[in-house]
Amino acid sequence: LENILGRIKYFFDMNFDFYHYYRSGSTHLDKYYFLRGKPDIQLILDSFYFEKDTQFSTSHDFKVSNILAYEMLTVYLNNRLSKLEHPLQAVDKNPNYLKVRHTWTGKKVELIELVYALEKGGYIDNGQINIKDLITYIENIFNVDLGDFYHAYLKMRERKGSRTIFIDKLRKDLDERMDESDVR
Repeated sequence: LENILGRIKYFFDMNFDFYHYYRSGSTHLDKYYFLRGKPDIQLILDSFYFEKDTQFSTSHDFKVSNILAYEMLTVYLNNRLSKLEHPLQAVDKNPNYLKVRHTWTGKKVELIELVYALEKGGYIDNGQINIKDLITYIENIFNVDLGDFYHAYLKMRERKGSRTIFIDKLRKDLDERMDESDVR
């Protein structure tokens, strides 16, 4: 797994400038990278471009697809490595500890949003737990596989409007519960 991660890192190192441009959301070079027809040969470093249909593809769309695929593969491989290196070993101080399995029934992305907030706030182990280990722990507690949690986090960052939809909903739900308790 580490060998594959090394090859992926090499790809990102070799394409650092384009990767940074693409991920920054810049558009000033799009006319060179993403228009069909008249590619700037000086910008094309991949021989693959000359083997594809230039009426359909642009000079850098294959590179973007590689970036997206490698990002997802990196997250997956890092998750696997983390689970291999740090298998969850719960301390069983209570004889009834996790005898009854509870299952997360909300959306996975909602739980991921909550876990990222808990990790950022340092509310678990005084902030001494990394996100991968915390995700693994939460997956075991709630009997759920959160899969590609980093990709879900990237999608949250790209949300228009509120980027914390679930946490906003939790606040609203708790306010409603307190209001209902006040009425009683």
